[in-house]
Amino acid sequence: MRLKEDVRSLFKPEVLYGKQGEEIKVISKQGAMCIVENTKGERFPVNISALTEDPIELKPEAVPDTTAVKKPIINRVPVSKKAAPINQKSLFDE
Repeated sequence: MRLKEDVRSLFKPEVLYGKQGEEIKVISKQGAMCIVENTKGERFPVNISALTEDPIELKPEAVPDTTAVKKPIINRVPVSKKAAPINQKSLFDE
């Protein structure tokens, strides 16, 4: 069997369990979920709809755009400046 899509951890999305098109072996099946094992021996849960017997066309890797210079996004809140005090004579100064 093969994976139709990349499988990531639900709680840690940076952890990639399996890549699209990777060969896997079904260990157990219950309802719509399966426990599968990849070629490295790692086991992880996957929805049965993400599995297929057919060969998969791999999706092209995203090529980073190196031609444009990207500036960092800085979200600064503008601060209003206080108006200069007016030169007034106090009522109590004599």
